Formats: sequence, C-alpha cells, structure tokens
Amino acid sequence: MKDKNKNAKIISKNARKKALNSIFGILAILGAEYYCAKNLMINPTDSIETGIYRNALINNFSKGHYVSYKPEAKFQKYIGANYNLKEKKKEITVLKKIAASEGDVVEIKNYDIYINGEKAGKVIKLKGLTENLPDSKRILSKDEYFLMGETPDSFDSRYFGTVKKKDIISEIKLVASGKSLESAMGWISNFKGKGKKV
Repeated sequence: MKDKNKNAKIISKNARKKALNSIFGILAILGAEYYCAKNLMINPTDSIETGIYRNALINNFSKGHYVSYKPEAKFQKYIGANYNLKEKKKEITVLKKIAASEGDVVEIKNYDIYINGEKAGKVIKLKGLTENLPDSKRILSKDEYFLMGETPDSFDSRYFGTVKKKDIISEIKLVASGKSLESAMGWISNFKGKGKKV
C-alpha cells in the first residue's frame, strides 16, 4: 500500500511539473507573439532597405536614423494607392530616414527639395496634393523633422510635411535585410533540391 501511495505521489509531482512547464511554455510563446506584433515590422518597399525592422529600445531621433510614422488620414489614400491595397480603410505606418532636423534649412524650389542648400530630391505632382506647390523655405525648429525615403518616388515629408517628435512612433533598427532573407531562402531551396534520395 505504501508503494502505491509513493508511486501516486511521484506521478502526481511529475504531472504538476509537466503542467507547469506547459503553462510557462504557452506564456512564453504568447509573450513572444505579443512582442513581435508590437515591435517587429516588415518593410516590403524599396523606400528604405527592405527587410525586418524592430522598434529601438531607446529613441535617438538624429539625422540619418530610421523611424516609423503614421501619416494623418488625409494622406493615407495616397499611400494606399501606391501599395494597391484592397483594404483602403487600413492605416499604413511608413518607415523613413530623418533627412533634416533642428536648425536645418529645407527649401522647395521648382519642385526640387534642398536641404541646407544641397539638392535632396524632387516632388512629384500629385493631384489634390502638390499640383500647385509654391516655392518655400523654412528652418526646422526643435523636435521637428523632415523624413525622406531613399527612392525618388517615396511618399514622405515632401508630401505630408515636417513631423513633430511627439508624432513619431519609434526609432527603428534593421534586424534582417531583404537580401539576406532572400539568400537564406535561396540556400534552403538549393539545399532541398540537391538532396539525394537514399
């Protein structure tokens, strides 16, 4: 009888351990999913380097750093048109580089953008947005940023204007570039294709 009770206690103790490990495992998976949903984003466009980005732990909004920003609703239709989204109601967060910050001079002259006197790009005429764009010049104030993509047709501050620090979601860091992901996927498919059947 004592042996049966002893065995039952051991089984009960092992069952509790397994149950606790399962619960902790599920919580870990849910925590990882929550973290990924909140902090990781995929950039499929060439506006900046394609790949997987994560929110920075500490924001350092400096020139040359990348940030995430959600343009106002009135600009969302232009972004949606570029992405051919079926769901036009979905708001898009854009990933851009800080091209100018406090003290920098941003000038628009004949649809050309100049930052501190150097040509930085062109403004494309968009119906209802920039078809009658006047020339202008301004010095950015504290906590004001001019965001740009790295391609001529990027939808950025040339269209939605300067952005205040309080409106930037986060600084972002590249975790895995699109090129490295493509080469990894290519390597995996090559490896699968070259395997010999035994």
